[in-house]
Amino acid sequence: VLAAPAVRGDTMVVPVETVMFSIDLVGNTDHWRFDSEATIRSAPTIANEIVYFGNDAGVVFALDLESGEELWRWQTGNRIESAVAVLDGVVRVTSTDGTLYAIGGPDS
Repeated sequence: VLAAPAVRGDTMVVPVETVMFSIDLVGNTDHWRFDSEATIRSAPTIANEIVYFGNDAGVVFALDLESGEELWRWQTGNRIESAVAVLDGVVRVTSTDGTLYAIGGPDS
């Protein structure tokens, strides 16, 4: 495990190698697993029932917290090691290419 987990209610999401796991904390069982196909160093962020994170391939993901379904992905210029920040519907993330990306927003 290279990054801290995130918790919302009875659900914890935690990255392990290339996979994001959702774990039911009451029953200690897997809800879902999502393979991002590259190492995840980015701690997940949960906002509005969506899980956001990035991986070493420079991809930012948005997954439905309940189902693990991929809602969208966005390619940056390099590896993502930092957590994603979400404010007013805008997803902000830095990558090791030195860029701060702002993805989405009210008019997206």
